Amino acid sequence: VLEQTLQIDYTHPFGKSLKNKNSPNTNQNRGFSKGGRKGNEKKKQSNSNIIEIGAKVINRDRQITYSDKIDNILARPEEEFNYNQIVAASYLSSEFNLKYGIGLKAGIRHEFTQTNGDWKNEPERKFTTPYQDILPSFVISKSFSPMRSIKLSYNQRITRPSVRQINTNTNKLDNRNITIGNPNLKPTVTEQVELGINSFGRMLQGSFQIYYKNSTNIIESFLDSISDEKSWSSYRNIGESKQFGTNIFSSINLKKFNLRVSFDLYNYSGKDASLGYNEWTEPVLLYSYWIGGNYDLGKNWKAETSAFYRSPNRTIQGSSTTWSMMSIGIKKTFNNKRGSIGLRIIEPFNKNKEFINELDGEFFSQSNITTIPFRSFGISFKYTLGKLNFKDANKNTSIKNDDIKEESGGEF
Repeated sequence: VLEQTLQIDYTHPFGKSLKNKNSPNTNQNRGFSKGGRKGNEKKKQSNSNIIEIGAKVINRDRQITYSDKIDNILARPEEEFNYNQIVAASYLSSEFNLKYGIGLKAGIRHEFTQTNGDWKNEPERKFTTPYQDILPSFVISKSFSPMRSIKLSYNQRITRPSVRQINTNTNKLDNRNITIGNPNLKPTVTEQVELGINSFGRMLQGSFQIYYKNSTNIIESFLDSISDEKSWSSYRNIGESKQFGTNIFSSINLKKFNLRVSFDLYNYSGKDASLGYNEWTEPVLLYSYWIGGNYDLGKNWKAETSAFYRSPNRTIQGSSTTWSMMSIGIKKTFNNKRGSIGLRIIEPFNKNKEFINELDGEFFSQSNITTIPFRSFGISFKYTLGKLNFKDANKNTSIKNDDIKEESGGEF
């Protein structure tokens, strides 16, 4: 996979200076100010408003070569699939810091996409598919202090298919489950409304969000047929889905101990009349959680652990497997933290991992269980030479290369 990106951004500050005692840049964070005055004094903020414009061109080239062998005998000659995707995006964004800690941010993004595909042995199947999207966003927020705020946001975004989902090769997990990619997939368009509350302190931090999502052209694996004890699946654009959920994050920082917890609870419901699902499917409650922490053992030794669990992922036909992972490790830093060496174990209590898929349709029912070895050990070593400081340019722009659909862990 070859990806090339060309990007240009411009930010222009404007507006009069504002007096804002809630600015995170005031001495209130430090508890003192120069000259012995108390740190809650008001301070002028210059250039309190900004306008940002930018553009980006992404060129993605993917060359996929594949063939089929049965008992070391070539059953299908080698084929080469060339897939190209060009994305041209431009955006306009504005941000206003108003009185009383109120902030407004609004933006709009236009994206033009053109995909091309051709096969070496079947040139007549080549295709070119152009499409474009206009994606607005809006955020209104209220700051009560530098560490406490509430915000209401609305945005639209698109998610394009991954390489695995467009790959036209017959992907055989085993001899009974075969999946074929679909290069004609359209991107998923998602609208989201979210209300969030944030509170951050030196010892306790937390955030709480409730959200509603409506997505069209969702990319899902779809079981097409079952014959000769084999199931044939492909990726399709499902008509529509909706989710309503909440996310909670909390962390506690003590002198030697740090604990972080995140919990996501939401429901799923979908429909697609063209596939025979004329009404919304029965809402299914789904959840995931993540726990991580570390403990300072002293003398530059630190113990770390993390665990993640996701309930069975829901599709319009049924449920795919759960996904979980746990790790524990220990790390030693040296030479003023310029170097470190560590040991990490993935799944210390489970040598193998079991994945379960259950699908139901009008004329079929399928259950599949796959077991694979999963426990692993890793040793890491890192040392920094000089004063290298690589800054991420993406932190300063509203356009990011995060438009490709992530693969669900454990989608077996």
